[in-house]
Amino acid sequence: MSEQQADEELRKFREELMEDLRKRRQMLEELIEFVRQAFKDLEDSTEAE
Repeated sequence: MSEQQADEELRKFREELMEDLRKRRQMLEELIEFVRQAFKDLEDSTEAE
């Protein structure tokens, strides 16, 4: 494998890794927002009682 091919493979690998990290971060942010909303709903329902 030439150095140019190795560089290209590494670049592609890094791009895939960054895309995977972006997706994971998005999923975590959505999960955090869901949990925040669940706690807020829980607080609201206990205050209503």
